[in-house]
Amino acid sequence: MKTIEIELSTQSIGKAIKDLEFASNINQVCQELAQIGCDEATRRFARANSDGHTDWNVSVVPIDNGYKIVASGKDVYFIEFGTGFFANPNGYETSVPVYPGSWSEQHAQIFSRYGFWYYKGEKLQGTEAQNAMYYAGKAIRDNVNRVIEKVMSK
Repeated sequence: MKTIEIELSTQSIGKAIKDLEFASNINQVCQELAQIGCDEATRRFARANSDGHTDWNVSVVPIDNGYKIVASGKDVYFIEFGTGFFANPNGYETSVPVYPGSWSEQHAQIFSRYGFWYYKGEKLQGTEAQNAMYYAGKAIRDNVNRVIEKVMSK
């Protein structure tokens, strides 16, 4: 915790007030940037709802020195990184053949060398990677200057 020392003078008290206002403004900047990232991640996770991946939640959580964005739920990894036909299997070392459509949590290791499979008469291809958390970080970086200028100009 920061300590502010002041003398009993107008100048010293004015400086202490400015220091406190600055600290409050920095917190507001961090909170607004975290919300921008959360909103971007939420938009991108929501795109996968049409694929049946609805078990996810994105939230802003206060931490000791700011805020963090948390994505939780059983579908988060599938949405963030993609699965099935849309997944990029290159680079994985495994004894099990890995190719598009080779694995699905719902359908437990259904293999298809054609990038899709049928389940109960429905053609399934997987989920396209949304990179939600990557784009949340990008949205934060893209808005840093704008948010700082807005908050500090008040």
